[in-house]
Amino acid sequence: MAGLTWDYMYYPHLHAVKKAGRVKFAHIVYDTIPTDFPQFVPNAAHIYHRHFVEIAQTGDLMHAISEFSAERFVESVLKPNLLEVPVSSHGLPDFIVMDGEVAEKPSPKLAGKDFVLFCSTIEARKNHLLLIHVWLKLLDRRDPSEVPTLVFVGKWGWAFETVKNHVDLNPKLANKVLVLSDVSDAELIWLYRNSKLGVFPSFAEGWGLAASESLLNGTPVVISDAPALKEATQGLMPALDPTDVEAWTQTIDRYLFDAVARDELQAAADRFVALPTTSFADKLFEGMRELS
Repeated sequence: MAGLTWDYMYYPHLHAVKKAGRVKFAHIVYDTIPTDFPQFVPNAAHIYHRHFVEIAQTGDLMHAISEFSAERFVESVLKPNLLEVPVSSHGLPDFIVMDGEVAEKPSPKLAGKDFVLFCSTIEARKNHLLLIHVWLKLLDRRDPSEVPTLVFVGKWGWAFETVKNHVDLNPKLANKVLVLSDVSDAELIWLYRNSKLGVFPSFAEGWGLAASESLLNGTPVVISDAPALKEATQGLMPALDPTDVEAWTQTIDRYLFDAVARDELQAAADRFVALPTTSFADKLFEGMRELS
């Protein structure tokens, strides 16, 4: 399942190979967001539901990227379809820092500036629009010169038009919201390490790699209360309702402008324990060896 396999997978072939008895399948499960939150995906939910059921019927092992994704796959796919497949899980490690091989590189547009970072594809599920409203409130309540730049790192996905209109056309946000779509690993590391705060207000996640990457690079992050995000940040970071603009505004304002609150948040971030780079693969291969 590593990738958008529902776009091209020919299920009868999988079943034929499985029936022949010469191959066993270990499937990687990212999440069940397409069926749990069909409003956040571009295709009809039944396409994804069929995919989950088909691969579960051929699966000898389902390996999920979080405990939450594993639980959702069991509850929404395996149990309703009376399927019994072993399910394992392991969180995703940070992939951009590989034993110090990638040196950080300053972003030319942000060197010397204060900024807050959100790394994610720009799409409806990720909830960039909430941050737009938060920044408009901050600019009303504070001297605009004191409000850091809000930085979105990621490509434009789908259902992003309202966000793009604000970024391109709202004069209050001029020079206060920056979108970076082509960022190298070295530049992304610099962005993580030099942002005043990370933010991740997504409605739903299977893990939340950018949140754990922010912590790994020493920067606290305010997250939504999505269970996978709390798992990815080891329960250390403030988790807020992704629909509560005022709560996000007050929380971000406090951590940006209250030094004591900021120090407390940094102390919590410093307790984050990084996952070994190969740990996800090691767990998967352990399961595969047991199958064989």
